[in-house]
Amino acid sequence: MFELSALLTGHSADVRCCCMDAQGRIITGSRDKTTAVWEQTPNTDNNTPAGQRWTIVGKLEGHSGFVNAVAALKITPEFPQGLVLTGGQDKIINVYCPDITEPIRQLTGHSDGITCLSTGWNGTILSGSADCTVRVWEDFAVTEVLKGHSAPVWDVAIYPGRGTYLSASGDKTIRLWREGKQETLFSGHLDAVRKLTILLDET
Repeated sequence: MFELSALLTGHSADVRCCCMDAQGRIITGSRDKTTAVWEQTPNTDNNTPAGQRWTIVGKLEGHSGFVNAVAALKITPEFPQGLVLTGGQDKIINVYCPDITEPIRQLTGHSDGITCLSTGWNGTILSGSADCTVRVWEDFAVTEVLKGHSAPVWDVAIYPGRGTYLSASGDKTIRLWREGKQETLFSGHLDAVRKLTILLDET
């Protein structure tokens, strides 16, 4: 039986996306054009379950449209707090230090709104867009543009092994890409495919 353990309030419009980074912070993106970084803080409210109080420690701004996607990059010596990525309706991917309001980088190239983001252990960034393409970014520069979908890309995932990616689309298909080329087309859904999860066999 699951029970509500915390209620996070702070956005002024609906929340469209969320993720958790390696430090245990919650990152949320909203139609209010902002991204919030939440940390768990000591609970002093007797009406809230112990240890379940979350506080906004960073409000990230810079998008001119609503935030559709959020993701996190791991800690590196250069960025000891990790990095936060946000994808907006404004076609831009913003890169933030979690404690700095304005982006330290902006990744551009998509011709329509960003719909999804995924990150890999080696720093690879994968972005999907309403422009029907997937872009692969290394060191914040585009290295591949994957074309083949005929409708917006709703989710992307980095498959284990460098250079292998999955994308799901409003065209009802899932595509497996390897080294910049489509390798496999999965069809069978009767409507848009909106989410992907990779299950790893660790046995």
